Amino acid sequence: MRATPKISEPHFSSQAIENHRLMCEAREWLKRYQDKVNTIGKTKAQTWWRNNIAEIEKIRGKEATDKLREAMNNVRHNLQG
Repeated sequence: MRATPKISEPHFSSQAIENHRLMCEAREWLKRYQDKVNTIGKTKAQTWWRNNIAEIEKIRGKEATDKLREAMNNVRHNLQG
């Protein structure tokens, strides 16, 4: 019986994985916000977002919320230019 060769899995640092997760989350929130703008209008979408980001801050804390906002701004700027 032949042994199955082991496939080498890529090794990513936990920081790289966390950064990837954060950027995916930022893209997801931007998409949700844009969907809200398209369905309920910009003013109501802004209110919806303020409520969501306040809830995120309650759960995760200010530092994590600021990182999410920064990631969202980075994604938005990369899409624009």
